[in-house]
Amino acid sequence: MKIRAWRPNPMADVAAVKAIKDTVGDRMDVMANRTAQYPGSVWVYGTAYRVARELEDLGASWLEEPFHHGDVVESARLAQIVKRVFILCILLSCLQTGTRTAQKSCSYTVYVPAPQDLI
Repeated sequence: MKIRAWRPNPMADVAAVKAIKDTVGDRMDVMANRTAQYPGSVWVYGTAYRVARELEDLGASWLEEPFHHGDVVESARLAQIVKRVFILCILLSCLQTGTRTAQKSCSYTVYVPAPQDLI
């Protein structure tokens, strides 16, 4: 199960994951998706670290985009410390084309900064 982690207090997101894990136990993976992309929605490293550690303790399986789209550096930094939660970073590449009508073609690449943990 994947939930959006958009609550104003990030620890409320942790509490939501805890409530789900208390209900389903290990029968279901629980994932949190921050998708930080708007001003005010991007966590600083300390917040992401705190949330990721709590999710790790709860047995959640991943935390998606705790930092801005494409912030591979901070994602990799966090993944080096938090070993049982995959930290995902979406790399978004868009190409604008067209003359009168703007058309956008986007491709998404999911980056897992700690691939050795997948083995």
